[in-house]
Amino acid sequence: MHSRLHVAPQLGDQFVGLELQVAQHLVHGVALDHVIDPGRFVLVAVLVSLCEQVEALTAEAMPDGLTMARAAWAALPAMPDAWAGDVQRRFDEAAKAAERRYEQAEHTRDAVGRHRKAVRRVLESRRRPVARA
Repeated sequence: MHSRLHVAPQLGDQFVGLELQVAQHLVHGVALDHVIDPGRFVLVAVLVSLCEQVEALTAEAMPDGLTMARAAWAALPAMPDAWAGDVQRRFDEAAKAAERRYEQAEHTRDAVGRHRKAVRRVLESRRRPVARA
């Protein structure tokens, strides 16, 4: 799954732009707080990281992993309107995909359990002596 490719280009460009500004100012020893809002940079990094974590959730890590990610997401400050919709959409799509993976894994586990029981019944019936009249 390549969800990172579906993020609105302006968000990716904005994040890369902030990274470049930070790198340039660190090289020149300029204080960053005059160039960008460090809180905004951190917020973008945390939001993108949470999206990536949810995208990577395995069925085994569900549902606790998604519950924790949703709690962390809800605790973050509000996002700027310019990109809030795109980031929220990415998170929501990642959460839905994780839920689908979990449901599919549960369905598979149930099916395997049913098949094992059926195989056991067949094997047990073959072991029983056949009644002769």
